[in-house]
Amino acid sequence: NSGETGLCLTIAAYNTVFGTIGGWIVTFLSISFGMGVLVTYAYISRACWIFLTGGKFLNVFTVIFCAVTFLGAMAKVDVVWNSTDLVNAGLLASNLWGILWLMPLLRK
Repeated sequence: NSGETGLCLTIAAYNTVFGTIGGWIVTFLSISFGMGVLVTYAYISRACWIFLTGGKFLNVFTVIFCAVTFLGAMAKVDVVWNSTDLVNAGLLASNLWGILWLMPLLRK
């Protein structure tokens, strides 16, 4: 009931058990996890961009990726989760459309 969310809530919880070192542990682990995810998503999304555009406009991709990353880091947690839900809904819809489109081939 502290009103905290996200990382602040996790740091507050760790501080109650480990003292001030708990905040540093959570901060280090969050940065490590975030950098790992950031690099992985950059690689995967760049490969998808190259496939979809034939290797063109890589500078445009870099600018878009950096802008979205910055905005995601500055946004409220609720906005990030709602955006993630919308993207996952789009992925689900495109996968279902692909399955329905390929259904005649699967039946053969």
